[in-house]
Amino acid sequence: RALAGLSFVHWQRAFLDLSPDRAGETRQALELARQSCANNPHEPLGHWALGRAHLLRGEMEESIAELSTATALNPSFAVGQYSLGFALMQAGDTVRSIEMADRARRLSPYDPLGFAMMGVRGFSLALTGHHDEAAEQLALAIRQPNAHYHVVAMAAVCDALAGREVDARRNLRRVIEARPGYGEREFLRAFQFRQPPHTKLVGDAFRRLGRL
Repeated sequence: RALAGLSFVHWQRAFLDLSPDRAGETRQALELARQSCANNPHEPLGHWALGRAHLLRGEMEESIAELSTATALNPSFAVGQYSLGFALMQAGDTVRSIEMADRARRLSPYDPLGFAMMGVRGFSLALTGHHDEAAEQLALAIRQPNAHYHVVAMAAVCDALAGREVDARRNLRRVIEARPGYGEREFLRAFQFRQPPHTKLVGDAFRRLGRL
């Protein structure tokens, strides 16, 4: 469990660009997660950490397989359920991603990662064309205490798609204050969508944001 937790520390450093060596942090996340699984293949946290590490590398099938194992080993693992939804969202299975996010919230309604659970649900709605509902869900997500700049970027994208220019402008400003120069490239590095229509939708949103 300690190795899995340490793996996630490196995951966070890579995902949030807290280290100049993103590739090195990703390698560390993967190696530590593999060690965790080798020490105890029945520990859900190890498979969860390994699934997250694969996701950083864009290895979607491997990620979904490991996260599915984590949730099979412990169906009450709320962060595991959300993480599986996060991977499924990027893979394009928005129906299941919403299901996983909702399940995670039911299991742990006051979870420190509640903002991320809401974010997965909201952005999955955006990918299916429910832009107003998505913008409302992301507005809730970014009001949570631990919400980071990638989630605020998700909110800005959803606002742009919903035509909520005032909210989009405010959230984009908040992202830029946190990460100067943030744009479509950084967003798609964090969220590696596998369906071309989803990637195009994000590009369209950033073009709208660029005109604000």
